[in-house]
Amino acid sequence: MILLVDFYSSKEEYELVTKQQIDTIVEKEKIVVLSKEDIFVKNKPMTLIFYSKNSQIGSIEARNINGFLKYTRTLTTGKNGNVIQTIGAKGDLAYIMVAINDSNILKNTKKLDISDTGLNHLVTKEINGNPYVIVVFDEKSEVSFSEPFNYKFIDYNNETLFECEGC
Repeated sequence: MILLVDFYSSKEEYELVTKQQIDTIVEKEKIVVLSKEDIFVKNKPMTLIFYSKNSQIGSIEARNINGFLKYTRTLTTGKNGNVIQTIGAKGDLAYIMVAINDSNILKNTKKLDISDTGLNHLVTKEINGNPYVIVVFDEKSEVSFSEPFNYKFIDYNNETLFECEGC
């Protein structure tokens, strides 16, 4: 008896999620994409989708494996109408999604600085007029989600426009 093993047929090939695959998610889940970001986790591409559906916002982690779409709705919460609203997750990667609900802050903000409650700077993200921002932390970062974060919105003169401590 001869046993042949095809090592290549079972190998997982990861590619970026396509626009058509995102459209499939939108149609199937009946969501509106607010923002999306292609990232790499352990050298494998993944797409983070920040979405709204009715009175909810949430996140989806999507992958294209061997040409097939695989995705998971990871977070969902109700819209609250505050100046900013955030959701975040920590697993294989850590990320925060920020909705900026104030037009003045949005118009005048150049960048967003995020720190922990001990005021240790964690990350800076350019806003560029986008009301929905996805902030991905470095894989080596030891971000803790056990405490709230501090968000500082910096204007074009490098001055603090708005600060939300412990949000």
